[in-house]
Amino acid sequence: MAAIGDHNMTDEIATTLLIFGLFFIGLSKLKNENDQTLKLRLSALFWAVLVEGVSESALLIVFNSGLFQIDFIQQYDTPVLVFINNNNLVILFITYLLRFYYLYYCNKQSPKPYYISFRPLVLAAKAITIILLTYILGASLDLIKIKALDYAIFILLPAILIWVGSGDQTKGELIEPIRLKAMLISVGFNYSLFIVLTWAVYGINYLAVQYISMASVPLLFIPLFYWLKSRQKSQPGVTVSLS
Repeated sequence: MAAIGDHNMTDEIATTLLIFGLFFIGLSKLKNENDQTLKLRLSALFWAVLVEGVSESALLIVFNSGLFQIDFIQQYDTPVLVFINNNNLVILFITYLLRFYYLYYCNKQSPKPYYISFRPLVLAAKAITIILLTYILGASLDLIKIKALDYAIFILLPAILIWVGSGDQTKGELIEPIRLKAMLISVGFNYSLFIVLTWAVYGINYLAVQYISMASVPLLFIPLFYWLKSRQKSQPGVTVSLS
């Protein structure tokens, strides 16, 4: 990804070409492309977002939260944060590709979705997400004087992922097409916006863009999912197409 503080257009060009290249590899049609292949793609994409988010959360908590006072961890705290910041969108797409081709070449059916249905945990995650987003917005606008944005991020990402992964297991087959469609749109919009910001934002502001991108896909997914869900409820005869 484009380096912080550089104004050489080579970085912007490289980032743009890299993202387009990943999209070309990941979304190019196979010889026997069909509806089942599309379901595998979307299922793999949803899985990749959750797995990458959980992995990033674990790395950030271990290496950057200050909870583990171990020499090895303290030695690599900055490189780990820089690596995640610079490459999280690339890691997401690579994770998706690995998952998709594993499912495809192993002749796997689209896996049955599993949802986090423990209500107290889900409610807590939703409340924490809303509170922390309000706090981060207030702190960014200097409306809140207590500054603890780093710690807020460490808690925010796991809470969002629990929210994204929550649902009613008994209604999985009805809700799954909406979830997959919402995730596809969220990822596509997120990458498109990131390319635009790569060319428009520089310096410390670009660091903020990279930082936000760690949680931007699930953040986009949540309102989009509820909008598509309410749209289907208001129009019972309309179904959400995956294509």
